[in-house]
Amino acid sequence: MSHQEKLMQIYPYLFFDGQCEEALAFYAELMNGRVSELHRYRDMPADTPDAGCGEAGTPSPEHIMHMQIEVAGHVLMGSDASGEAPQGFSLALSVDTREEAERLCSGLAEGGEIMLPLSETFWAERFALVKDRFGVAWMVMYEGARGG
Repeated sequence: MSHQEKLMQIYPYLFFDGQCEEALAFYAELMNGRVSELHRYRDMPADTPDAGCGEAGTPSPEHIMHMQIEVAGHVLMGSDASGEAPQGFSLALSVDTREEAERLCSGLAEGGEIMLPLSETFWAERFALVKDRFGVAWMVMYEGARGG
């Protein structure tokens, strides 16, 4: 590969109904990450048709047009969007210690729902499914000695 070619990257992108800033800041703090970008709809150039939202309408100027956080060398992106949020996905966290799995599960479950408690499985020493207070589903896993 030449120096000018760039490897394709795939980033998870979450959509919220006015809670993007709160959610991504919460994730960054919980996972020892940092906010690396934050753009509000009020910062969009005035000549952008439909605020870039098409038929979805114009969101509040204070809502987040784009935000991203960096956690352990990975990027998670999000924005506030009107309409129904996409379904059919979970974000997976694989951690190095049982204690970190417990800490993350507890933090994500605050105001949310534990769908499957942190428990032993045939593929991991600890695995859990949690839906956080923002409606995002998370899989938290500590493989331990069972890791491949």
